[in-house]
Amino acid sequence: MRSLYFSLGSASLALGILGIFLPLLPTTPFALLASACFARSSPAFARRLRNVRGIGVLLSDWERHRALRPEARRLALLGMTLGVTASLAYGSLPAPAAVALVALAALGAQLVQGLPVLRIEASVPLRTGVVEERVCSVPGS
Repeated sequence: MRSLYFSLGSASLALGILGIFLPLLPTTPFALLASACFARSSPAFARRLRNVRGIGVLLSDWERHRALRPEARRLALLGMTLGVTASLAYGSLPAPAAVALVALAALGAQLVQGLPVLRIEASVPLRTGVVEERVCSVPGS
């Protein structure tokens, strides 16, 4: 069973990496699936994935709070917008493909907008002077 989870995690990670470059292939769901599969098959790989710059924070936030940081949501929407715009401008797509691309992007954007968002409040206790972060998840804000 561990080898099945490891294979699925590896395939998900490969698809997530491809999703960085292909506008209709999402990166985040594949990274989350890879993390879950590696947690069941190889905790060392799961730790390595959580330590990857950029995606590691996203994975940790999702695992702990089941929510995204506001900047992660903005980046996801910006990336989708830029990818779709570039595909429409330079892809010479036939009309049905262009309509499908826009429809799928709108569906993806709606999904991302509906995800819970973390609200991080910084507070500085008077005695220690150390900044302490409190995290609250706010659904779909």
